[in-house]
Amino acid sequence: MRSKPRQSEPFFIGDVLRFTQKRGGRRTRISIDNGGVDYEFKSLGGDSSFRASHEQIDPDSSHVVEKEGRLIITGILLAATSLASLALTFVDGGLTLVFPVVLMLLAAVNVSLGLYMSVSYSVLRTDKGRILIIEDAQHDSILKALHTQRVTALRTKYLQIDHDNAPRAEVAKYNWLRKAGAITDLELTQFVALLQPTSGSNRIQPPTLSLN
Repeated sequence: MRSKPRQSEPFFIGDVLRFTQKRGGRRTRISIDNGGVDYEFKSLGGDSSFRASHEQIDPDSSHVVEKEGRLIITGILLAATSLASLALTFVDGGLTLVFPVVLMLLAAVNVSLGLYMSVSYSVLRTDKGRILIIEDAQHDSILKALHTQRVTALRTKYLQIDHDNAPRAEVAKYNWLRKAGAITDLELTQFVALLQPTSGSNRIQPPTLSLN
């Protein structure tokens, strides 16, 4: 009997590939299928969820770091206060070391929590919101799965020439597919050539090339 995968591991539910990430009090759940992506984000600051189709996802990702600056600043201030108290202890001689030591411990806890709760993401923008992918051991696999499924879906839906559509509109479609990374430069050139008035029969389809 096959054991159930741990929550942190990617797994399939039917045709849906699901990833779950956790770090620094944040949790993401990314479910990828033929039609698009279901995205959930949970943190101490609130929850959000949405579904975006593959057409709505910008293939170009950006990088962002979400820092817990207040905890780090509090830790630095506590450390400074601890050092000042320690200096007074040596000057006065009558003060105990307990107070500066406690402050230094609190400073270390605040800085450690601040660093632990700081999270780096890759960001994919969609018409529905941002898909935040935590930069952990699964990060590259998630980006690859999103790209592969997105390209497959767009090629399946849009690759063939629509003879009921105007040639100019079809050229615009293939330019969009190239910008989306779903076809190659060679495929774009072949499709555009087929859609020109002098290219002969538009019923001939160009070869399908692998993106690998």
